Order: sequence, then structure tokens, then C-alpha cells
Amino acid sequence: MLVEQMAGCRGIRTTDGDGSIPEFGRFFVSLDLPTFAFFDRKVRPQRDQEALEQAGFQILNEIPYAGMEDLLAAEVTLNHQWAYLEQVRDTGAAPKILIPGARPADDKVREFTCQVLKDGKGWGRAADLIERCATAELPPTIVGFLDQIYALFPRPKTPVIAPAGDGDAAVPAEGAVAADAAEVPPAEGA
Repeated sequence: MLVEQMAGCRGIRTTDGDGSIPEFGRFFVSLDLPTFAFFDRKVRPQRDQEALEQAGFQILNEIPYAGMEDLLAAEVTLNHQWAYLEQVRDTGAAPKILIPGARPADDKVREFTCQVLKDGKGWGRAADLIERCATAELPPTIVGFLDQIYALFPRPKTPVIAPAGDGDAAVPAEGAVAADAAEVPPAEGA
């Protein structure tokens, strides 16, 4: 299990499948923290499905793929995938995977992407691939999930500060000098 914290958000990745997701959900809900789940599609026994649904997640999002590697291979543009695979091949980052010199058919590009990502699980390879995407190219499944979370946390409204009027005297901060103040000569002996 790996617990991550970024910008106030907590994320848990389990390496044992998703059997512990309901327990973590209940734990964070018990701390009165907003809790969300984003997990792979798989056939679950009814008992496990009910445990997920009753864990108290504000958003329970099962992706339509068997794994994150499949999601990225399906949703990241093929040009980015191939450029990423060329980099992996040229740097020798995945020596067990024989990536060809010429770009293969689209299905093979997706297959190689899955292999490379699975081979380097936990090494940041998925992040390396996603970094190639412009905002409009990010995987829609991930963006849709993050949009749901973002909608729950609206930006705070910026208070409107009215300008000082004729009758309002603005109080300067300590040590501040008004721009139109006459210069005062220093006191004697100073």
C-alpha cells in the first residue's frame, strides 16, 4: 500500500487488488474527510460490491478498463504513445520489451504501451506518458473524475474591497506614508 498527499488530497494505491478500498474509505470518512475512489473494472462478488457502495465515498468511480495501463493505451493519443515508446526504446528504459524501430500498426502501439507501463509499474512511467499531453488531450476518464471532485470544491469568492470614498478615511498600515504627504524634516539631533 502507498499513501500519497498532494495539495491537500490523499491518495491510496493498493498493490493487493482493491480488496482494502472499502476499509480505507470508511477510515477517511470516519475522519470527516472528503473521500473518493477511482479503481479498475473487475468482476467482484456481490459482498465486495456492496462493501464499496457502503464505504461512504462521495464519488465511487470504477473505470471502464481492467487497469490504468489499458486506460492510457486507449485514451492517450497514438502519436504521444509512439513518441513515448521511442524514448523508452532509445534510452533502454525497458530492455525486456523489444520496441521496433518503425512505428507498427495502432493496435501494436497500444499493446507496447501497456507492456511498458506494466513492466515499470511504480516507476512513474504513466506520469511520463501523461506529461506529453496538452490539457485538451488528457485522458477523458481521468479528467471526468477530477472534474467531479473539482465541482465539490468551488473556488472561494474574492472579497470586493470598495475604494475609499470622500467621507471615508483610509487607515494606512503602520509605517506607511501617504503618497501626497509633505516631506517632514528630521527632528533635531536625529
